[in-house]
Amino acid sequence: MANSSSATQQKDANPAPEKKLARLNFNSHLNDELVERTFGKEVLQEARARLQTSEFQDMLNRMFQTGDIQSDQLAKRMRDPKVKSDYQTAISKGLDAVEDPCEELQSFMDHATSVPAFLDRELIELGANVFLTRFNPLTFFAYGTPCAGLQAASVGIAAAAWFTNQPKEPMTLMDNIKREDAYPRLVVRFMETFRWFSEVAQPGACQPYSEAFQANCRVRIIHSHIRNNLKVNEATWKFNPPLGWNTDELGSPLSAAEGSIVVTTLATAILVARRKLSMQVSDREIDALFQFTSYLNYMQGVPEELLFSNAHDTSIYFSAYLMSMDPECYKSSIDALYYGIQHLHLEDAVFPDSKIMQTIMSGLTQASWQEIYGDRHRKFYKTQKPALWATTLFRSVKIGAKGVNMVSKYSPFLQRKLNDSGLALWNDLFPNAEKKIKQHYSSVTNGTEIA
Repeated sequence: MANSSSATQQKDANPAPEKKLARLNFNSHLNDELVERTFGKEVLQEARARLQTSEFQDMLNRMFQTGDIQSDQLAKRMRDPKVKSDYQTAISKGLDAVEDPCEELQSFMDHATSVPAFLDRELIELGANVFLTRFNPLTFFAYGTPCAGLQAASVGIAAAAWFTNQPKEPMTLMDNIKREDAYPRLVVRFMETFRWFSEVAQPGACQPYSEAFQANCRVRIIHSHIRNNLKVNEATWKFNPPLGWNTDELGSPLSAAEGSIVVTTLATAILVARRKLSMQVSDREIDALFQFTSYLNYMQGVPEELLFSNAHDTSIYFSAYLMSMDPECYKSSIDALYYGIQHLHLEDAVFPDSKIMQTIMSGLTQASWQEIYGDRHRKFYKTQKPALWATTLFRSVKIGAKGVNMVSKYSPFLQRKLNDSGLALWNDLFPNAEKKIKQHYSSVTNGTEIA
């Protein structure tokens, strides 16, 4: 975990508030089944013990009220064309290439070009490779969507989705998500996020000024623009009934706590595939994977208190985080985001020319969602129940995938093929799907243009 001196400095900079946020409920058990199905009973028990401590509760409460000072301040200064140009030069060539950089840019770059002492650059690079190769089609189509959907438990991530996807006329969240142009916008944003995952995992993942480094910096600034806009537009969202961001109840939008789980959700899919599909990945590779996610979280401004050097500690924290969410807090917003994720229909983008494959993949996604989330969660949020044929097919697919992974243990050739299929997923299939969607929906803008 983070070194104690840095953690102490962060605490001093963000003293624990007296009031507990409404979004936290440390006695809720709604997500217990989800955690056990994802990480196992041992992690569930350790996480439950962790979240009952005052230390964890105070820390999480504080982190939900902590933003990203360096990036937020720079984002405000980037209204100045010179500062924006200097920023673009700095992230690609370094501060030495910038004449008279402003203090905000210097602070941002000082943070971005360092790596916490407890993280290992060699392991970060290995973890990036594990991310690209082990998140292969078997992992993605079995557990990719439900694990990505774990982000929906966070009100701040839901709020960002609705704030940046507002209707022209007031309407309910559900009507908004179901409107004709909502689907392409959500799918494009989803695919842009996957593109970012691919960019930051390429060779040289933790090298300053590399393409991966620049991609990290751009997304960090985008989050700051959204966070700053949410703060100054708390009560002006175009929804009916009224919807906005209440800082007193929810803390900072896109907070440090929320930033700590975004990449972790995708890495969790690999962890689940190892547990349930016998994926061949060593303990060292799994720990390297979560060193990589901690590095990405750091690059997104997450404090070192929420960074971890191995899979076990990350799993305990992430599980305790999920179990600490109050399910009644802004439930309509979470309901709508779950609905949106379950109705993304990525299979339409991945298999645009095959209705049969679209139907099969849609059914498998619903079945995998059910396996991870369970009945209690599904009934509370009214998510879709898979058809019997989909559940049966999913079980067969799991058996087949498990068999392939077990054989790959004794066949280097097959393991290479599986790894290559992961690279093809990130480098070919996802980019081509995004390109086709944007060609079809030309009115949907690129979400990364502002940074």
